[in-house]
Amino acid sequence: MANLTKKLQKALANKSESEMKIILQDLLTLSEIEDFEARLKIFGLLNQGMTQREIAQKLAVSISKVTRGANALKISKGGYKLLVD
Repeated sequence: MANLTKKLQKALANKSESEMKIILQDLLTLSEIEDFEARLKIFGLLNQGMTQREIAQKLAVSISKVTRGANALKISKGGYKLLVD
């Protein structure tokens, strides 16, 4: 993973929003991008104290998707905070 993180750091340094969009579209499918966005929203809403059921209703996603996000958040090393802070 160290090789991948070095490549990402180099590739993403000082990129414009439009360049970042192109990079993401080339690396990920639309579904993966949407799942990534949903995961960040789920993390944020969990941190605000919303219940899993409330989040599922608010985001119109399955409760299992929210539960997977909640489980990921429990074992998170805090990396997602680098994207939302």
